Amino acid sequence: MSYQHHRFIQSAKKHTADLTFAPQGNLLVIRPPTEITIIVDVVSGDIARVLYMPEDYPVRRVVPSERARFSPDGKQLITVDGEWGIVWETTDWTVTHRVQLSGEGFHTGNISFSSDGALLATAGHDTGVSLWETRHWMRLRSVDAFDYVWSVALAPDRRVVAVGYGQHDLRLLELPYLTPMTEVPGWRQVRALTFSPDGSLLAAACGDGFVRLLEVLTGETRAELEADPVHAEKSAGAVVAIFTSDGQRLVTAGGRLVRVWNIVDGRLLQELHAHEKSIRCVALSANDRIIASCGYDHMVHVWQYQEDRELVVV
Repeated sequence: MSYQHHRFIQSAKKHTADLTFAPQGNLLVIRPPTEITIIVDVVSGDIARVLYMPEDYPVRRVVPSERARFSPDGKQLITVDGEWGIVWETTDWTVTHRVQLSGEGFHTGNISFSSDGALLATAGHDTGVSLWETRHWMRLRSVDAFDYVWSVALAPDRRVVAVGYGQHDLRLLELPYLTPMTEVPGWRQVRALTFSPDGSLLAAACGDGFVRLLEVLTGETRAELEADPVHAEKSAGAVVAIFTSDGQRLVTAGGRLVRVWNIVDGRLLQELHAHEKSIRCVALSANDRIIASCGYDHMVHVWQYQEDRELVVV
């Protein structure tokens, strides 16, 4: 395994801002807070490719939000820096579209594809929540932001968008017009949102260290899972919640811990310890076999979940 290119990341003393797996599970995208995207071969740990922003890429005017997401078919990768999204064709890694997701001087906090890849929801700090069609990358709808938007998620059936705010309550918006549907009191500082594969549950990673599960149809809280058991006043609390493909387990992160839960009975199944500082984000491969975590210690850890052992540190 080669550590050569990773030393470049550490020498820059930058933590990883985002992680995402290709749907095939063979590639892991690492987004440091720089204008590059690093693609790692999961099996070997080698750097497969480094994507650089186009030379005529607009100069960033704000603290960036580095996000990266594959389309569900794996044919496209969208990377976000500040207000701009760059769409890459994954067959030859060429840029096909450049999309201004937020207004000048603002940044896009989060992005979420629909399960068929036809729609993309974005959370911008000036435009609020926007819905895009991904064939021509045109904005379809927007709702104004009345608070700092931290997270967004599209339901698998494309009927609901969940929106997490800093100081306001979690909201569910009904498509296609982004009509207010449900407000969940007390669910604030929601840093990550994800729907279960069947769309019946919504998991919200909250700033108080808990991941909460919402029954989408009834609006009732089903469970509260402690992602960060040593939550301190200055920590980020829970930062990640990801369902496995069968919807039976949930991967959470908070503090320095990655935790795996049984959704049926709320049991804690596993804890993964590796980071010396708080975790920033976690990714789960489509086949549920590999978990990747990154933290403010500038390290990315890749785990083979079934065997509870660490595979690679890059």
